[in-house]
Amino acid sequence: MFQHPNEVVRYLEKVKEDYLVPLDPELATHMATANISMELFGIRWLRLLFGREFPRSEIPHLWGFLFADGPTLPNLHYVIVAILLSMRSTR
Repeated sequence: MFQHPNEVVRYLEKVKEDYLVPLDPELATHMATANISMELFGIRWLRLLFGREFPRSEIPHLWGFLFADGPTLPNLHYVIVAILLSMRSTR
């Protein structure tokens, strides 16, 4: 999927700009103001494919969703944004 670390960073920024900002501009602004980059947690999420963010029993279902449309993981951004939105209430 990603051949170079910079591709991961670009992908995470694209997710932020294309999906998070339109859905929740306040959260995106808060992250920018607090100097919270998408890399801070996004690289771990992508490396482990959310294996530490969800109960182990749910991982096969999540991975089924992620890989359902092919190895390029076109649904990945949905999970990233959903986690960010769910974390919003904890700030």
